[in-house]
Amino acid sequence: MSSIRDFYEWHLLLGKIKRAERELAGVKEQEREQMKHIRAIERQIEGMPTDTPDQQIERMLKEQELWMLKKEWERNGNELIEKRFSLEQCLQLSRLEAEERQAKLNPEWLKEYNRLLETKKNPVVEVKNKSCMGCFMPLSTSNFDKWRRGKGLVYCDECERILV
Repeated sequence: MSSIRDFYEWHLLLGKIKRAERELAGVKEQEREQMKHIRAIERQIEGMPTDTPDQQIERMLKEQELWMLKKEWERNGNELIEKRFSLEQCLQLSRLEAEERQAKLNPEWLKEYNRLLETKKNPVVEVKNKSCMGCFMPLSTSNFDKWRRGKGLVYCDECERILV
């Protein structure tokens, strides 16, 4: 049977997965924005006339801007690609670990977790200084004793989050 510590570690792992997903989305968005900017400059250059010397100078400036963007992409693009690859790998491993841990958890605890997740952003919180870190209210003496024994799920009297 699993312990409250295992349950809490599984919950933390889910948080880590969510953060990695957000970071991965940000990296992909950066890649898209840089490529979009490069393509926009390329399209501008294609449509530029070169009849007069001023137009030729303007085109050369755009070509220089494009060259600089491509150089920046060469420098930063590889870093972004490596970061994306690393995040995808980390995410995949974390998801596998979360699935393994979830399989070992008590089904009743998972049911309670999902029920609380519907109404609360963070259904599992720590206890520090005899207080719930979800609502920051002090625990009753009986609840604190139950929590200290660690024999099952203990809920905060105020916010009803699971205490670990």
